[in-house]
Amino acid sequence: MAVVKCQNNHFYDDEKYSRCPHCMAIQASKASVESPSASTSQEQDRIQGKPAYQAVSLDIGTDSDVVVEKESGMTYPDDEKTLVSSKASEQGSTNNGSSVNNKPPMLSEDEKTIGYYQQKINIDPVVGWLVCMSGLERGRDYRLHVGQNFVGRSYGMDVVVSEDAKISRDRHCAFIYEPVKNSFYIVPGEGTVSYLNNDLLIEPKSLVDGDIITIGDTQLVFVSFCREGYTWA
Repeated sequence: MAVVKCQNNHFYDDEKYSRCPHCMAIQASKASVESPSASTSQEQDRIQGKPAYQAVSLDIGTDSDVVVEKESGMTYPDDEKTLVSSKASEQGSTNNGSSVNNKPPMLSEDEKTIGYYQQKINIDPVVGWLVCMSGLERGRDYRLHVGQNFVGRSYGMDVVVSEDAKISRDRHCAFIYEPVKNSFYIVPGEGTVSYLNNDLLIEPKSLVDGDIITIGDTQLVFVSFCREGYTWA
């Protein structure tokens, strides 16, 4: 398996799909037209502002695990399902359920920093790498970018180690590049345990070239690009 990122920042296995299945799902959803024979209950849901879901049939291979749902023209792959209820809480509502808060979401400091670098050089620049020295993905490297890099088996993570079942699906740990001090850190996450140079990781620690990180049955070596004399600032 080789996990790659498409031009729309979706992760997928290019050995399984010749094109990004998430992009294909979005294109198929946009091209689909709602049937005029919708049931009365569906029409009532539409009038009341409830999201309507419509399954879209895609021919993207027999091993496909992509599930597409339609909610106001948006699609969600199975690995990146979004809780619709969270949107309602973010938008705010009046007593009769109408939306009253149309303010854009606030960005965190990490998102602001990443956005600054993307705007400055028009890409999300690499700042370092993790190289798998031991485990089922031995020989593979993983790019690190500015800000937080979450590690897990899910394709929604920044560092995807999908073959190691002992690694948590989401946020096993995180690697952070802090551009102001030009420094790297590792932070324990929601996973079982993580080790830095064979010591149990129980609090954030700074990283230097050659540090060894062990998560599950996978051993990673940290290699920096951004260091003294090398930055994207």
